[in-house]
Amino acid sequence: MAMLALCMPILPGKKEMWKAMIAEVQKDPNFAASREAAGVHERTFLQETPHGDFVILTFEGDNPAAG
Repeated sequence: MAMLALCMPILPGKKEMWKAMIAEVQKDPNFAASREAAGVHERTFLQETPHGDFVILTFEGDNPAAG
């Protein structure tokens, strides 16, 4: 099984907006279904650092880049 990982900065002052968006997305059954249809398992992490906040996304599956 392959994994693809991405790290992206969250703009200053946007962390609460990002958290609210993630909470809504995680409630949406269509979001989970879209990942399942693509054959990937997605995980999202918030990494808080002295240099700013980052979102880390991982996609795991047979071909996560294609998914």
